[in-house]
Amino acid sequence: MSSNKRQSTLEVLHRHGPCSRLGQDKDTATTIPSLSEVLSHDQSRVESIQARAKPNSDTNKIKNTNSNPNKLKGNKANLPVQSGRSLGSGNYIVTVGLGTPTKTLSLIFDTGSDLTWTQCEPCARSCYQQQDPIFDPSASASYSNISCNSPQCSQLSGATGNNPGCSSTTCVYGIQYGDQSFSVGFFSKDKLTITSTEVFPNFLFGCGQNNQGLFGNTAGLLGLGRNSLSIISQTAQKYGKYFSYCLPSTSSSTGHLTLGKSGASRNVKFTPLLAHRGRRSTSSTFCQ
Repeated sequence: MSSNKRQSTLEVLHRHGPCSRLGQDKDTATTIPSLSEVLSHDQSRVESIQARAKPNSDTNKIKNTNSNPNKLKGNKANLPVQSGRSLGSGNYIVTVGLGTPTKTLSLIFDTGSDLTWTQCEPCARSCYQQQDPIFDPSASASYSNISCNSPQCSQLSGATGNNPGCSSTTCVYGIQYGDQSFSVGFFSKDKLTITSTEVFPNFLFGCGQNNQGLFGNTAGLLGLGRNSLSIISQTAQKYGKYFSYCLPSTSSSTGHLTLGKSGASRNVKFTPLLAHRGRRSTSSTFCQ
């Protein structure tokens, strides 16, 4: 890096190029991918971009669910927010319940993601180590898979940027993040318990069978995006697509994630946001 009083210059290198330092450090050494792996990665990226650009995708169908805000005024749920440091994650986590009987799961909450997923038994391909017991769908009386030809399955393209797959008659999701972390598994529904009094049957989520990446020892991810599959949209009839959060200032303190309008401060200034009709807008928000 070079700099003077008016500008700074950063050296840009290809991650697998001859000048890359990734392979020089034993702790960060990586294997140079084959040509077929590079092409496969590029193809996945192209398919993701194309899925996001579909003008009729779910993410562009922003509907007004707040036609009567007075009905939603008193509806709210507060979830404690903890630093993920104790679980080996640099993100923040909340705890929710899933299934019947309810199983407790510690999930990273992410405003830039839409799909909620958790690791599931039998971990047919690969699961990373997590603190909570891995969710076993066969032990939940309210669990069921989503079929390949269902309308819900087709919504995955907008939520993940990838076209859904099919295993026998079960819908299969796949999502990859910017750091190359990923989750692949069965698209499912089950009872979601936010608090003891806030319960949502038939909550759509991913039941991960192949999961790897920078998730620490958490059980998965809670998606707070604007797509119809996010927890914000799936609970819209109760909370009207309103949420707010306060992050803990230290690893030993507690913040909160509030679902519902009543959690908003009176001093908040609102900025109207428009969905761009030509591209995906759920996970990327721009303000001037």
